Amino acid sequence: MSLSIFLLISGLVFVLGFVLWFWFHRRSKKTISAKLSDLGAAGAWLKSHPEIERPKYFEFESEKVYYVQTGRGPDLVLLHGIGASVFTWRFLIKPLSAHYRVTALDLPGFGRSTKNTQGDYGLDAQRMRINRFLDGLKIRKAYLVGSSMGGAIALWMAHEDPERFPKVVALAAATSPEFIPKKLSQFVARTPFLHKTLTRQTMRLILNNIVAKQELINSESIEAYLEPFLDQGISVRTFIGALQLLGDRRMPQCFRGMKSGVLLLQGERDRMVSMKSLQRLSKIIRTAEVVISATGGHHIMEDEPEWTTTEILRFMRET
Repeated sequence: MSLSIFLLISGLVFVLGFVLWFWFHRRSKKTISAKLSDLGAAGAWLKSHPEIERPKYFEFESEKVYYVQTGRGPDLVLLHGIGASVFTWRFLIKPLSAHYRVTALDLPGFGRSTKNTQGDYGLDAQRMRINRFLDGLKIRKAYLVGSSMGGAIALWMAHEDPERFPKVVALAAATSPEFIPKKLSQFVARTPFLHKTLTRQTMRLILNNIVAKQELINSESIEAYLEPFLDQGISVRTFIGALQLLGDRRMPQCFRGMKSGVLLLQGERDRMVSMKSLQRLSKIIRTAEVVISATGGHHIMEDEPEWTTTEILRFMRET
C-alpha cells in the first residue's frame, strides 16, 4: 500500500504539470457561462448530453470555480480526487440528475478552476472555499459525494456542519496520511521540470492505477485527464499544495463523532486506498455503512457507474 501510494502520487505529480487556464483578480461575485468549444477533450462528453446545462464559472474574490449543474430536486454535490476533475463524474451526472440537482465542480487548484501557486490547499482551506462556492450558488443544504481526496473533504465538511450536509458518500476516501511520504513534496518542489515527463504514455500508466477496467483507458480519457495540466508546471505546484491535505495527520481520527449519515464505498481492485485503510476509517466512524464492489478500482464511479449510482441513490433515500 505504501509503495503503491508513493508510485501513484509520483505519477500524478507528472500528470499535474499543467493547467491555469484563467487567472482572475476581480473582486465581484458572479457566474459566467463557458463555451463548449473552449473545453477541449475534458468537455467533449458534454456535447453528447444536451440535457446538462452549459458549464459555468463562479467567481468570488480572486478565485474562479468551474462547474456543471443539472437536474431538479434536493442538492447533491460531487467532489473529485487529487489530479482529477469534473470529467471523472461523466457516467454519474445524468442518472443522478434524474433525482437530484447535481453540481459537480473542479476543486480549486485542479481542472479549470483557479490555481494559485501560493495558495493553501489543505483540508480547512478547501472546506472554506467550497462552502463559499455553495453559498454563492445559494445551496444551503446538500448531500455530498466525494472520491479519494474529495471523500476526505466531504467527510470533513459534514463533520464540521452536519445540519448543512446530512449525508455523505465517500468513494475510496483518502484518509490515511501515514501513506504519504513526508519528503515527497520537498522532492517534487526541488524538481522543476517534472511536468515535462508527462505524456500520453505516462498518463496511460497512471490511469492503470486509477481504473480497473482497461477499456476505460482510451484516447478520450487519456486526453481528458492530460489536457487540463498542460500549463508548464503551474498545476504541479498546486498539486504539491494538495499533498498537505492528503498528509493531514489529524486524519482519520478527526472524523470521530460524525453526526451525518456516512456510506463508504470501495473497490476490491483499488490500488490506491487499501482495505486496511477502509477498515480503520469504518472503526472510527462507527455508524458508517460499508459496501464493497468486487470489480471496482480506485475510481469506482468510472469502473462501475451503475453499481455506484444504485448505492448512492439507495443510501440517500434511506431515512
